Amino acid sequence: MPLTDNKNIILGDESDRTSVTPHTAQLIKDADATYLFYGDGTTVGGVAVDVRPSVTKTGTYSFVRKDEGRLVVFNSSSDITFTVPNDSSVSFPDGDTELHVINIGSGTLTLAGAAGVTLAGTTSLGQYNRANIRKIAANSWVNTSSVGVTGPTGPTGPSGPTGPTGPQGATGPTGPSGSDGSDGSTGPTGPTGPTGPTGPTGPAGSDGSDGSTGPTGPTGPTGPTGPTGPAGSDGSDGSTGSTGPTGPAGPTGPTGPTGPQGSFGGATFKYDFSTNTSDSDPGAGKLKLNNATQNSATTIFIDDSDLDGTDIQSFLRTIDDSTSTIKGHVKISNLTDSSQFVLFTISFSY
Repeated sequence: MPLTDNKNIILGDESDRTSVTPHTAQLIKDADATYLFYGDGTTVGGVAVDVRPSVTKTGTYSFVRKDEGRLVVFNSSSDITFTVPNDSSVSFPDGDTELHVINIGSGTLTLAGAAGVTLAGTTSLGQYNRANIRKIAANSWVNTSSVGVTGPTGPTGPSGPTGPTGPQGATGPTGPSGSDGSDGSTGPTGPTGPTGPTGPTGPAGSDGSDGSTGPTGPTGPTGPTGPTGPAGSDGSDGSTGSTGPTGPAGPTGPTGPTGPQGSFGGATFKYDFSTNTSDSDPGAGKLKLNNATQNSATTIFIDDSDLDGTDIQSFLRTIDDSTSTIKGHVKISNLTDSSQFVLFTISFSY
Protein backbone atom coordinates (compact mmCIF):
# COMPACT_ATOMS: atom_id res chain seq x y z
CA MET A 1 0.00 0.00 0.00
CA PRO A 2 1.71 3.22 -1.15
CA LEU A 3 1.76 6.31 1.11
CA THR A 4 1.52 9.91 -0.06
CA ASP A 5 2.02 13.07 1.94
CA ASN A 6 -1.41 14.41 0.96
CA LYS A 7 -3.22 11.33 2.23
CA ASN A 8 -3.34 11.54 6.04
CA ILE A 9 -6.18 9.12 6.83
CA ILE A 10 -5.68 5.66 5.30
CA LEU A 11 -7.98 2.59 5.28
CA GLY A 12 -6.45 -0.88 4.82
CA ASP A 13 -6.13 -4.34 6.32
CA GLU A 14 -3.40 -5.63 8.64
CA SER A 15 -1.03 -6.59 5.84
CA ASP A 16 -1.43 -3.12 4.29
CA ARG A 17 -0.71 -1.41 7.60
CA THR A 18 2.32 -3.53 8.57
CA SER A 19 3.93 -2.96 5.17
CA VAL A 20 4.41 0.77 5.66
CA THR A 21 5.88 3.24 8.18
CA PRO A 22 3.44 6.15 8.51
CA HIS A 23 4.78 9.59 9.32
CA THR A 24 3.58 11.77 12.19
CA ALA A 25 0.72 13.35 10.21
CA GLN A 26 -0.91 10.08 9.15
CA LEU A 27 -3.58 7.79 10.68
CA ILE A 28 -4.32 4.23 9.55
CA LYS A 29 -7.67 2.44 10.11
CA ASP A 30 -6.92 -1.31 10.26
CA ALA A 31 -10.05 -3.11 8.94
CA ASP A 32 -8.91 -6.44 10.43
CA ALA A 33 -8.28 -5.02 13.91
CA THR A 34 -11.06 -2.42 13.53
CA TYR A 35 -8.75 -0.04 15.36
CA LEU A 36 -6.97 3.21 14.67
CA PHE A 37 -3.15 3.58 14.57
CA TYR A 38 -1.10 6.77 14.30
CA GLY A 39 2.28 7.28 12.68
CA ASP A 40 5.41 8.41 14.49
CA GLY A 41 7.79 8.22 11.52
CA THR A 42 9.75 5.27 12.89
CA THR A 43 7.33 2.46 13.83
CA VAL A 44 6.32 0.03 11.07
CA GLY A 45 2.51 -0.18 10.98
CA GLY A 46 2.12 2.80 13.32
CA VAL A 47 1.15 2.85 16.99
CA ALA A 48 -2.30 2.03 18.43
CA VAL A 49 -3.95 5.22 19.52
CA ASP A 50 -4.47 3.91 23.08
CA VAL A 51 -0.75 3.29 23.53
CA ARG A 52 0.35 6.62 24.93
CA PRO A 53 3.83 8.06 24.74
CA SER A 54 5.41 8.24 28.21
CA VAL A 55 7.19 10.77 30.38
CA THR A 56 9.19 9.73 33.50
CA LYS A 57 9.04 11.67 36.79
CA THR A 58 11.30 11.06 39.83
CA GLY A 59 10.08 13.77 42.21
CA THR A 60 6.99 15.64 43.37
CA TYR A 61 4.80 16.52 40.38
CA SER A 62 1.54 18.39 39.51
CA PHE A 63 -0.35 17.23 36.41
CA VAL A 64 -0.61 19.53 33.31
CA ARG A 65 -2.79 19.47 30.16
CA LYS A 66 -0.25 17.59 28.05
CA ASP A 67 -0.61 14.61 30.45
CA GLU A 68 -4.07 13.99 28.91
CA GLY A 69 -2.38 12.21 26.02
CA ARG A 70 0.63 10.54 27.63
CA LEU A 71 1.55 7.98 30.29
CA VAL A 72 3.20 9.54 33.38
CA VAL A 73 5.78 7.06 34.75
CA PHE A 74 7.01 7.35 38.38
CA ASN A 75 10.50 5.86 39.02
CA SER A 76 12.10 6.53 42.38
CA SER A 77 13.09 4.66 45.58
CA SER A 78 11.67 7.56 47.64
CA ASP A 79 8.02 8.08 48.60
CA ILE A 80 6.61 10.86 46.32
CA THR A 81 3.24 12.63 45.78
CA PHE A 82 1.60 13.51 42.40
CA THR A 83 -1.03 16.26 42.72
CA VAL A 84 -4.23 16.81 40.65
CA PRO A 85 -4.57 20.63 40.38
CA ASN A 86 -7.89 22.48 40.83
CA ASP A 87 -9.69 23.96 37.88
CA SER A 88 -8.44 27.48 38.60
CA SER A 89 -4.86 26.29 38.01
CA VAL A 90 -5.32 23.82 35.11
CA SER A 91 -8.66 23.63 33.27
CA PHE A 92 -8.99 19.94 32.36
CA PRO A 93 -12.24 19.20 30.34
CA ASP A 94 -14.98 17.83 32.61
CA GLY A 95 -15.95 14.24 31.74
CA ASP A 96 -13.40 13.99 28.91
CA THR A 97 -10.09 13.91 30.74
CA GLU A 98 -8.26 10.76 31.79
CA LEU A 99 -4.74 10.79 33.30
CA HIS A 100 -2.73 7.54 33.14
CA VAL A 101 -0.04 6.85 35.77
CA ILE A 102 2.24 3.84 36.50
CA ASN A 103 4.79 3.27 39.32
CA ILE A 104 7.91 1.30 38.37
CA GLY A 105 10.04 2.55 41.28
CA SER A 106 10.47 0.95 44.72
CA GLY A 107 9.06 4.03 46.50
CA THR A 108 5.35 4.54 47.19
CA LEU A 109 3.49 6.97 44.90
CA THR A 110 0.64 8.92 46.54
CA LEU A 111 -2.06 10.60 44.39
CA ALA A 112 -3.59 13.68 46.02
CA GLY A 113 -6.00 16.48 45.07
CA ALA A 114 -5.04 20.09 45.48
CA ALA A 115 -7.14 22.33 47.75
CA GLY A 116 -10.78 22.13 46.62
CA VAL A 117 -10.28 18.94 44.56
CA THR A 118 -12.08 15.66 45.40
CA LEU A 119 -10.24 12.47 44.42
CA ALA A 120 -12.11 9.21 45.05
CA GLY A 121 -10.67 5.69 44.92
CA THR A 122 -7.31 4.22 45.83
CA THR A 123 -4.65 6.92 46.11
CA SER A 124 -1.55 4.86 47.06
CA LEU A 125 0.38 2.97 44.38
CA GLY A 126 3.12 0.46 45.12
CA GLN A 127 5.72 -0.75 42.64
CA TYR A 128 4.26 -1.98 39.31
CA ASN A 129 0.74 -0.64 40.06
CA ARG A 130 -1.03 1.75 37.70
CA ALA A 131 -3.94 4.22 37.91
CA ASN A 132 -6.42 5.87 35.53
CA ILE A 133 -7.62 9.17 37.01
CA ARG A 134 -10.81 10.36 35.27
CA LYS A 135 -12.41 13.78 35.72
CA ILE A 136 -16.18 13.38 36.17
CA ALA A 137 -17.12 16.96 37.06
CA ALA A 138 -15.61 20.27 38.06
CA ASN A 139 -12.83 19.60 40.59
CA SER A 140 -14.12 16.03 40.98
CA TRP A 141 -12.03 13.03 39.95
CA VAL A 142 -12.27 9.22 40.28
CA ASN A 143 -9.27 6.93 40.29
CA THR A 144 -9.46 3.36 39.03
CA SER A 145 -6.20 1.52 39.65
CA SER A 146 -4.67 -1.93 39.55
CA VAL A 147 -4.79 -1.79 43.34
CA GLY A 148 -8.28 -3.02 44.23
CA VAL A 149 -10.22 -2.14 47.32
CA THR A 150 -9.56 -4.67 50.04
CA GLY A 151 -12.47 -7.14 50.18
CA PRO A 152 -13.89 -8.69 53.31
CA THR A 153 -11.81 -11.28 55.10
CA GLY A 154 -12.52 -14.77 53.79
CA PRO A 155 -13.30 -17.68 56.06
CA THR A 156 -10.39 -19.35 57.80
CA GLY A 157 -9.09 -22.29 55.83
CA PRO A 158 -8.47 -25.67 57.42
CA SER A 159 -5.28 -26.07 59.40
CA GLY A 160 -2.41 -27.40 57.35
CA PRO A 161 -0.34 -30.34 58.48
CA THR A 162 2.20 -29.69 61.21
CA GLY A 163 5.51 -28.63 59.72
CA PRO A 164 8.79 -30.27 60.64
CA THR A 165 10.35 -29.29 63.96
CA GLY A 166 12.55 -26.25 63.54
CA PRO A 167 16.16 -26.19 64.69
CA GLN A 168 16.78 -25.74 68.40
CA GLY A 169 16.90 -22.10 69.37
CA ALA A 170 19.86 -20.52 71.11
CA THR A 171 20.12 -21.02 74.86
CA GLY A 172 18.25 -18.29 76.70
CA PRO A 173 19.94 -16.15 79.36
CA THR A 174 20.48 -17.69 82.77
CA GLY A 175 17.55 -17.05 85.08
CA PRO A 176 18.02 -15.40 88.47
CA SER A 177 19.41 -17.54 91.27
CA GLY A 178 16.80 -19.21 93.41
CA SER A 179 16.69 -18.60 97.15
CA ASP A 180 18.98 -20.70 99.31
CA GLY A 181 17.50 -24.02 100.41
CA SER A 182 17.50 -25.00 104.07
CA ASP A 183 20.69 -26.54 105.43
CA GLY A 184 20.84 -30.32 105.12
CA SER A 185 21.71 -32.47 108.12
CA THR A 186 25.40 -32.83 108.94
CA GLY A 187 26.99 -35.79 107.17
CA PRO A 188 29.16 -38.31 109.01
CA THR A 189 32.73 -37.33 109.83
CA GLY A 190 35.07 -38.25 106.98
CA PRO A 191 38.15 -40.41 107.57
CA THR A 192 41.26 -38.78 109.03
CA GLY A 193 43.47 -37.40 106.26
CA PRO A 194 47.10 -38.44 105.91
CA THR A 195 49.70 -36.85 108.19
CA GLY A 196 51.01 -33.61 106.69
CA PRO A 197 54.72 -33.08 106.06
CA THR A 198 56.99 -32.10 108.95
CA GLY A 199 57.04 -28.35 109.46
CA PRO A 200 60.29 -26.36 109.36
CA THR A 201 62.53 -26.27 112.44
CA GLY A 202 61.48 -23.54 114.85
CA PRO A 203 63.88 -20.76 115.93
CA ALA A 204 66.41 -21.49 118.67
CA GLY A 205 65.06 -20.98 122.19
CA SER A 206 66.48 -18.28 124.45
CA ASP A 207 69.48 -19.06 126.65
CA GLY A 208 68.60 -20.77 129.92
CA SER A 209 69.58 -19.30 133.28
CA ASP A 210 72.86 -20.24 135.03
CA GLY A 211 72.96 -23.68 136.57
CA SER A 212 73.82 -24.09 140.24
CA THR A 213 77.53 -23.99 141.19
CA GLY A 214 79.25 -27.39 140.95
CA PRO A 215 81.18 -28.83 143.95
CA THR A 216 84.85 -27.92 144.48
CA GLY A 217 87.19 -30.39 142.75
CA PRO A 218 89.37 -32.67 145.01
CA THR A 219 92.97 -31.67 146.05
CA GLY A 220 95.66 -33.17 143.83
CA PRO A 221 97.90 -35.96 145.35
CA THR A 222 101.14 -35.01 147.21
CA GLY A 223 104.22 -35.27 145.04
CA PRO A 224 106.83 -38.05 145.85
CA THR A 225 109.56 -37.42 148.48
CA GLY A 226 112.81 -36.24 147.02
CA PRO A 227 115.98 -38.55 147.28
CA THR A 228 118.07 -38.59 150.45
CA GLY A 229 121.24 -36.57 150.30
CA PRO A 230 124.68 -38.42 150.51
CA ALA A 231 126.00 -39.34 153.96
CA GLY A 232 128.76 -37.21 155.36
CA SER A 233 132.16 -38.79 156.01
CA ASP A 234 132.83 -40.15 159.45
CA GLY A 235 134.51 -37.56 161.56
CA SER A 236 136.83 -38.39 164.41
CA ASP A 237 135.15 -39.16 167.48
CA GLY A 238 135.02 -35.97 169.11
CA SER A 239 132.55 -34.16 171.01
CA THR A 240 129.27 -34.17 169.51
CA GLY A 241 129.26 -31.56 166.86
CA SER A 242 126.50 -29.16 166.12
CA THR A 243 123.70 -30.34 163.93
CA GLY A 244 124.55 -30.08 160.30
CA PRO A 245 122.52 -27.96 157.94
CA THR A 246 119.31 -29.39 156.37
CA GLY A 247 119.88 -30.97 153.03
CA PRO A 248 118.42 -29.38 149.92
CA ALA A 249 114.70 -30.05 149.13
CA GLY A 250 113.98 -32.69 146.59
CA PRO A 251 112.52 -31.69 143.24
CA THR A 252 108.73 -30.90 143.04
CA GLY A 253 106.62 -33.82 141.90
CA PRO A 254 104.50 -33.47 138.73
CA THR A 255 101.23 -31.47 138.99
CA GLY A 256 98.17 -33.61 139.46
CA PRO A 257 95.33 -33.49 136.86
CA THR A 258 93.06 -30.43 136.98
CA GLY A 259 89.77 -31.04 138.72
CA PRO A 260 86.48 -30.10 137.06
CA GLN A 261 85.67 -26.38 136.87
CA GLY A 262 83.82 -25.11 139.86
CA SER A 263 80.62 -23.13 139.46
CA PHE A 264 80.40 -19.35 139.45
CA GLY A 265 80.57 -18.19 143.02
CA GLY A 266 77.51 -16.59 144.60
CA ALA A 267 73.80 -17.36 144.34
CA THR A 268 72.37 -19.06 141.23
CA PHE A 269 68.83 -18.64 139.91
CA LYS A 270 67.00 -20.19 136.94
CA TYR A 271 65.28 -17.84 134.43
CA ASP A 272 63.94 -17.95 130.85
CA PHE A 273 65.82 -15.54 128.57
CA SER A 274 63.59 -13.10 126.56
CA THR A 275 64.89 -11.64 123.27
CA ASN A 276 62.75 -8.49 123.74
CA THR A 277 65.00 -5.44 124.38
CA SER A 278 62.45 -2.80 125.50
CA ASP A 279 62.62 -1.12 128.92
CA SER A 280 59.78 -3.05 130.63
CA ASP A 281 58.99 -5.82 133.10
CA PRO A 282 59.99 -9.05 131.35
CA GLY A 283 57.35 -11.04 133.29
CA ALA A 284 57.59 -13.72 136.01
CA GLY A 285 60.45 -16.18 135.54
CA LYS A 286 62.07 -14.10 132.75
CA LEU A 287 65.02 -11.76 132.25
CA LYS A 288 66.19 -9.76 129.20
CA LEU A 289 68.89 -7.32 128.01
CA ASN A 290 68.57 -3.89 126.41
CA ASN A 291 70.64 -4.90 123.35
CA ALA A 292 70.15 -7.80 120.94
CA THR A 293 73.98 -8.07 120.83
CA GLN A 294 74.28 -9.55 124.31
CA ASN A 295 77.88 -8.60 125.14
CA SER A 296 77.05 -4.94 124.18
CA ALA A 297 74.12 -4.70 126.62
CA THR A 298 74.30 -2.14 129.47
CA THR A 299 71.09 -2.98 131.36
CA ILE A 300 69.50 -6.21 132.65
CA PHE A 301 65.73 -6.38 133.25
CA ILE A 302 64.93 -9.20 135.72
CA ASP A 303 61.67 -10.16 137.42
CA ASP A 304 61.48 -10.64 141.24
CA SER A 305 60.38 -14.28 140.76
CA ASP A 306 62.64 -16.87 139.11
CA LEU A 307 61.48 -19.78 136.95
CA ASP A 308 60.98 -21.95 140.03
CA GLY A 309 58.72 -19.29 141.62
CA THR A 310 61.33 -18.19 144.18
CA ASP A 311 61.11 -14.51 145.21
CA ILE A 312 64.66 -13.07 145.03
CA GLN A 313 63.77 -9.48 146.02
CA SER A 314 65.86 -9.61 149.25
CA PHE A 315 68.91 -10.84 147.31
CA LEU A 316 68.53 -8.05 144.73
CA ARG A 317 68.14 -5.42 147.47
CA THR A 318 71.39 -6.62 149.11
CA ILE A 319 73.20 -5.83 145.87
CA ASP A 320 71.37 -2.51 145.56
CA ASP A 321 72.35 -1.53 149.12
CA SER A 322 76.08 -1.86 148.33
CA THR A 323 77.92 1.49 148.24
CA SER A 324 80.87 0.15 146.23
CA THR A 325 81.54 1.46 142.75
CA ILE A 326 81.26 -2.13 141.55
CA LYS A 327 78.41 -3.68 143.46
CA GLY A 328 79.12 -7.19 142.22
CA HIS A 329 79.17 -9.39 139.14
CA VAL A 330 76.46 -11.26 137.27
CA LYS A 331 76.97 -14.18 134.90
CA ILE A 332 74.26 -15.30 132.45
CA SER A 333 74.96 -18.79 131.06
CA ASN A 334 73.14 -21.43 129.03
CA LEU A 335 71.63 -24.06 131.33
CA THR A 336 72.53 -26.86 128.92
CA ASP A 337 75.89 -25.52 127.66
CA SER A 338 78.06 -23.77 130.26
CA SER A 339 80.50 -22.66 127.55
CA GLN A 340 77.84 -20.15 126.41
CA PHE A 341 77.79 -17.25 128.84
CA VAL A 342 78.25 -13.50 129.31
CA LEU A 343 79.73 -11.86 132.41
CA PHE A 344 78.87 -8.31 133.54
CA THR A 345 79.88 -6.03 136.46
CA ILE A 346 77.02 -4.40 138.41
CA SER A 347 77.58 -0.66 138.72
CA PHE A 348 74.05 0.71 139.35
CA SER A 349 70.46 -0.43 139.82
CA TYR A 350 67.00 1.12 139.40
